Order: sequence, then C-alpha cells, then structure tokens
Amino acid sequence: MTPLASGRPLLMLVTESHADLVERVFEAVTGGVDFVCLRARDLDPEAAARLGSAIRDIVIAPCRLVINGAPELAVGCKADGVHLPEAASASDFERAGRHGLVIGASVHSLRAAQRAMRLGASYLLAGSIYETRSHPGRAPAGLGFLRDVCNISRVPVLAIGGISPERTPDCLDAGASGVAAISGILGAPSVLEAARSYRGALDEHATSRNARKNLMSTVGVTINGEPREIEQGSTISVFLASIAINEKTVVVEYNGNILPRAEYAAQVIGPGDILEIVQMMAGG
Repeated sequence: MTPLASGRPLLMLVTESHADLVERVFEAVTGGVDFVCLRARDLDPEAAARLGSAIRDIVIAPCRLVINGAPELAVGCKADGVHLPEAASASDFERAGRHGLVIGASVHSLRAAQRAMRLGASYLLAGSIYETRSHPGRAPAGLGFLRDVCNISRVPVLAIGGISPERTPDCLDAGASGVAAISGILGAPSVLEAARSYRGALDEHATSRNARKNLMSTVGVTINGEPREIEQGSTISVFLASIAINEKTVVVEYNGNILPRAEYAAQVIGPGDILEIVQMMAGG
C-alpha cells in the first residue's frame, strides 16, 4: 500500500491534544488533508482505542489514518497504518508489516532514514526542518538535511517541523513528497481554512512544476533530413534563434510547403513536422 496513490503532494495532519479533537480532525479532512497521524502513545490503551475508533469513523478514503502507537492498536482501530518513532525496534516494523500496514517512520538523521527504509518503512517523516514552538531553542535540521534525506530515499519523504503554507514550496523543491503540520492546522482559528491554505500551497506548487515540465518537454521533428528533438512549443523564429540563425537569411520549407517569412513567429513546430532550412547566399 502506498501513501501517495493519488499522485498529488501529500498533506499530513499530526494530532495534538484537544478536547474537541474529533471535530477538528473532521474539519481538517474536509479542508484537504490526505493523512491523519493520530498520536496515541501518551494515552492508556482503552482511551487510545476509543479515540482511534472515533477518528477512524471520520477519516474516509481517499484520506488515510495512521496511528502513532503500537501496530496492534492500529489494527484494532482498523487504521491504514502505523507511525513509528526513530527508536522503534525491528520487531515493531516486522509486526506492522505482518499486518499489511502502511509504515511511517520519524527520522532525524541520514543513518536513521537508511535504517527505517531497510526495515520496511513506507514513508519517512523528516524533521524538524524549522524551529518549532514545541522545541524552543533546538537547532532545526534545515532544508539541507531534508534534501539529503530525499536524495537517498526510495520512499516518499514528508517534511515536518515549523512548516507553514509559505514554507511548503521550499520543502517540495528540496525533494519532499509533502508536508506535515500540527499546530499550524489544529491550532488555527479555523482548522478548515488552515487545511485549505496548506492544500492550496501544495497544489499550486504542483501545478507550477507541471507547467515548467511541459515547457521543458521536447518534440521529435525532422530537420534537413535528420531526426531532432526540440523544445515543445517552439515557433520557427524561436527555433532559428536557438541555433543562431537569422531568420532573414533562410528559406524554410514546412511540411512540403515554403513558409512565408511573416509566419515564422506564429508557426509552432509540432511533433513529426518536417522542416528544410536553406541558407540563402549573400546577395540572394
């Protein structure tokens, strides 16, 4: 089971204690959260099971629920997965894998990231990337650390720690598959609007990145009898400029027809097009 089946950048909500936590989680899911990570390690088993079951009822596919607790608790709550601390034992990973759970792992070093992947982690939660209110004075790991983890990771990496919607693009540019938030969502005056703000930052960055990829895509054409890849969307004028040819000094045959020079700037070269470019002699 992969946590990124939707193909879009992932937004994870990590819970903290609130009297109305179930209602807040519902608003966050409505606002676009993809994953809810329920912290249950500080609760007694019965309270954790009750809370997990209540959260399970409102976390509906495609959103997923992972339990930060024992694998058996996640199974009992019918959660999609379990989230393990950096110090989790190999046995924790093995038990989670035996139950077919998504396995998340918190990591604070490259060595921990490598260990978690070796033990079967489905995704990594890397941080803290920025300074957080929960750990005042602790030096943040920084974007360089996040980039290093992403470079060695075979699984999705989520950034956590001081992540705001404004900082989200930097995390994605560092290679993260998404971000995780705690108080940035649950502590906001409107949980719904906060979740939407994070979701909007993620989706806007993805749209912008796809647009850049499309601009950088190439198409196959034939030029003077030779196959060639050129930048998608290039006009005749743009292509000639890219190969340092003055368009006033050439005649272009485009798909068997001589193209008027006045149309060079408007004619977009498409996949499979055939061009013959003939350089005019001086004085010709």
